[in-house]
Amino acid sequence: MKLITLVWIGFGGALGSIGRAYVNHLIPSIFPWSTLIVNIVGSLILGAIVGYDMNNDRLQSTVKGFLVIGFCGGFTTFSTFSFQALQQLEKKLFHEAAFSIITTVVGTILAVWIGIKLGKSLYEL
Repeated sequence: MKLITLVWIGFGGALGSIGRAYVNHLIPSIFPWSTLIVNIVGSLILGAIVGYDMNNDRLQSTVKGFLVIGFCGGFTTFSTFSFQALQQLEKKLFHEAAFSIITTVVGTILAVWIGIKLGKSLYEL
């Protein structure tokens, strides 16, 4: 991998992390809504990029690295989701934990699928 690609991935990751922190600042709550939102939105964005680029390689590797690995990787957060779910379980908030886990897993997979469909549609325009 070229150094310039790594630099763009790092820049995208920084922007994604800043975006995640900003969403967390905007939506403070007892239930981790901000984590759920960034994971679903980030998955939708990732799916749209992959769907747009699928089977045609229109995007340069630096652009894909910046957007997919960098931005989406920095914006979404599996580790925070896992920690928050564990905290809910330790506090015996079983319904909240189950809702968080199921909604995040199903929601992010569905968001990637929808994103891929949208991305393919954009390519066909």
